Amino acid sequence: MAIVFFNQPGSPEGELFVMLDAISSNGTCSSNTIFVEKSQIITCPSQTTGIWSSAAQDITFSFSFSLDSNLKRATITAETPSIKGEWHINSTTPARYPSGQLYPSRSASLYFAPYNWWDETIPSGTVSTTFEIEGTPFSLNGFGGHDSFLTAFSPWYYISEDWIWARMVAGPYTVVVWDYNSSIGGKRHVSAFLVHGETVLFPGPGPDSTFTLSLLYNGTVSDGIINNATGFGFDFVEKSGKRSNWHFEVEHTHLGLQAYSTDSNYTRFVDRVSGGEVGGPVYRGSGQSEQVVWKSMALPEL
Repeated sequence: MAIVFFNQPGSPEGELFVMLDAISSNGTCSSNTIFVEKSQIITCPSQTTGIWSSAAQDITFSFSFSLDSNLKRATITAETPSIKGEWHINSTTPARYPSGQLYPSRSASLYFAPYNWWDETIPSGTVSTTFEIEGTPFSLNGFGGHDSFLTAFSPWYYISEDWIWARMVAGPYTVVVWDYNSSIGGKRHVSAFLVHGETVLFPGPGPDSTFTLSLLYNGTVSDGIINNATGFGFDFVEKSGKRSNWHFEVEHTHLGLQAYSTDSNYTRFVDRVSGGEVGGPVYRGSGQSEQVVWKSMALPEL
């Protein structure tokens, strides 16, 4: 399940909306986009709450999220004529910045790439959901994450060429990767985060560490538009101190969402994951990934 709150000024379809996508174990997909009239962000000492809502003829459409100030727990609730439910996450990993620095930090920044800011409040945590979507029950107990994106320009094709993004858990390991090619200067920006339990093993590529992403073709599910890759390979190498290597393989099992047009191709996958430290035990788990290609456009004049 993926739930995204949008505040997208200038969007011709509408500025405020929520996207909720769910895929069941048998591969059945449900994709919903709900446009609303107003949004509120309320910040209190113990909690931050966001409410996306509208009301017409006594019919209420409301999606809300809340995040505890210690960044350990978040909740989403939905109340519409066709969607009702709750989503809960309890963090098992430290909050972090795109550079890999951990929260809180006076020197860290949310800046990730030109005109692009990102924070990972909960890289991974245990998740439970109870929903009813168009009359069909949907529940999930597993893992997930919570993050936020801010861009100075919308749509994305003003600032981006393409990216691959993934979040996954295999045994005690959590992996979050965003491999992003900016159309501003044509530069690649990579954030790669590897955690064992609550211990950070790889905060991101740096002078003494490298990250490599490769495309895999030994599976059966691909997007069939951007490329025919059926998964990804992730290699983390830490050169400082005791040299350590970790290798993970991501195999797509289902298409979670696919949207394409003359300007963009976007695919989200449900994944099967395996990996760990090279030479050590191989752990198995699951994850979610996406790949995107945009038809880049020049920035508008301000």
